[in-house]
Amino acid sequence: MFAWLRDDPETLVAWVETVEDKEALTAADPVKFFTTAHYAGQPIVLVRLEAIDAGEAAELIVDSWLFRAPRSLTRAVDDRRRLISTVTPPGREDAGRRAWE
Repeated sequence: MFAWLRDDPETLVAWVETVEDKEALTAADPVKFFTTAHYAGQPIVLVRLEAIDAGEAAELIVDSWLFRAPRSLTRAVDDRRRLISTVTPPGREDAGRRAWE
């Protein structure tokens, strides 16, 4: 499983790359990101759904999948992301994101 929803409160549960990434997210924006004792020591972050938009949720879910899926499956996605980042002009990150979607 790479991401799931909790009911209390309405929360997205997603994998991040490292525990340090989780700590950075929860420290930088505790309104959006938090954790519980159950997830201590795990690279899993809880995300309050009311605090994020659909684009942020999609990015978290895709990244979570990339961290959990076999490398043979993620290679094509990584290659496409790398290609988009090399052809997206500075200041036009939104164009690259639309191309990715």
